[in-house]
Amino acid sequence: PDGRFYSEPVQWAFDNGVTTGTSATTFSPDDPVTRGQNVTFMYRHQKQVIDPLLNDIRTDVNTAQTDADTAQTTADANAGELAGLGDRVDALGRSVPLLQWSNSATITIDVGNIPSGVAFDGTHIWTANYGDGTVSKIVAATGAVEDTITVGDFPYGVAFDGTHIWVANLGDDTVSKIVAATGVVAAPITVGDGPYGVAFDGTHIWVTNVLDDTVSKIPVG
Repeated sequence: PDGRFYSEPVQWAFDNGVTTGTSATTFSPDDPVTRGQNVTFMYRHQKQVIDPLLNDIRTDVNTAQTDADTAQTTADANAGELAGLGDRVDALGRSVPLLQWSNSATITIDVGNIPSGVAFDGTHIWTANYGDGTVSKIVAATGAVEDTITVGDFPYGVAFDGTHIWVANLGDDTVSKIVAATGVVAAPITVGDGPYGVAFDGTHIWVTNVLDDTVSKIPVG
């Protein structure tokens, strides 16, 4: 019946193919769940909800990479033209050096599975490894992976507040708070459904929750 505390979750589970009910027209919330039913629910949730979301994220990442590669190609093509122009003089006669793209060789660093979000703390690069629930801490100057830290499920967004690294864990609706200097992880903070992006405004951490259309505001302390 409508109006029960489980009415909306049951409807959501049915609409998303997680359950088909105990008959064509009924659901039995007071019946015990068998092991077989529980495994079936988990399997359907992975296939019907999580996998499509992962596919969308992979598509977004691939598109972003393609755009970045195109931008770099264009920048490299323009760099030669800019190199011969020297310094530009503005209307007041002041020299304005032209910015140029670097053509230095890049390096590739192995981190965790499906690296997604990334942040810089002034010394280290932090990457959230979506596929294996970890964060990699990389020495920016050398590219060496200094530490691999376990956080929540499906970490995605990353931000630095001056002392801590904050990681949005899309899979378990939490945010992990890591002491940047030591790698110590505090108790997880529960936020909305599907935390994704994260940012720091100088006082608070802001987290976007993609599955319930909310934003969580966390005081930094």
